[in-house]
Amino acid sequence: MDFYYQPSDGYAEVEVPLKQEPIDITLPTTQEDEENPMEKKYEAYLTDENRVYEKDGRVFYKIIDKKRLPIRDGMVIITIPEAVFAGKYQQKVIDENGKTFSLGLPAFIRFQKESPQWYWETVTVEVLGIHELQEIGDYIALL
Repeated sequence: MDFYYQPSDGYAEVEVPLKQEPIDITLPTTQEDEENPMEKKYEAYLTDENRVYEKDGRVFYKIIDKKRLPIRDGMVIITIPEAVFAGKYQQKVIDENGKTFSLGLPAFIRFQKESPQWYWETVTVEVLGIHELQEIGDYIALL
């Protein structure tokens, strides 16, 4: 299989198949005393008592962040806890409403400074086949 390799230069390294374009996101620099909005969302997730629940034998994890990017006819990306995949990446997921989805490749996020803790403990991926945020629920589980 052909792979695209993104050199680290202090950033995370990632290998992705060439058949799908990797998502490459650069986050703007913030002031030292100003918290990044994603850091706040991740902290809120960590303290949320309802961040994980079990239903019909599946473990559902709360989606930490959802964004619609104005790429193509609208690209939806989600940030989810790395624990969703339990050590191995899987593309098929289901939301709490029973709707199934395929996930794209993990996004490569660049930071102007040191990578924050949330980046190492989450995965940001495209949800394939949807174009609006309301098309996916607030929780996902592996199929």
